[in-house]
Amino acid sequence: MAVEPEDYAETSARLHDLMIRQLGAKGEDFPATFRHSGRLLPRKPRQAAQRIIETGAQIENPKLARVTDHTGLAEDAALVERHLTRLNPQARRARARANFAAGVAFQLVVIIALVIVVLRWRGLGCRAPGGPPLRGVARAHPPSMLRPQESPVPEVAHRGAQFLLRVHHDGPMPGHGLLDRGA
Repeated sequence: MAVEPEDYAETSARLHDLMIRQLGAKGEDFPATFRHSGRLLPRKPRQAAQRIIETGAQIENPKLARVTDHTGLAEDAALVERHLTRLNPQARRARARANFAAGVAFQLVVIIALVIVVLRWRGLGCRAPGGPPLRGVARAHPPSMLRPQESPVPEVAHRGAQFLLRVHHDGPMPGHGLLDRGA
């Protein structure tokens, strides 16, 4: 049985409305909506939607419209419609927000870790002014026993300001020490 243009227009409009409502797609008709958000569909519904669009192109030609199968259009439309009605747009948006937040959190953790590694590599916060590294001292004595000028926090702040301004009054600019270790 041949597909009538009215049947195709009704099916296309119904699927167009579903894609806009469930996927948040944009477009003025079903083919444009499918081009915009067809990648959000799984393989079988995406292939069925592609066949529906091809059927629409065949209906425009009078000779091809007579041989186009109506049951194939109905099955494909039912498959796409069944998939689209099962979707929950609020859950999809919530999942997208959670994925975005997780990505930002991961990037922040990586940046903070890199800053700590660079600060440690450059020697900031691990030496008392004019003295040995604080690593052993901090473990041997509780923080309350350290004098305020020897505690690591003011030292990091002081050396951080020097590092950013590239001014080092207490000695040469801290190096990475990579070449010194090899010699």
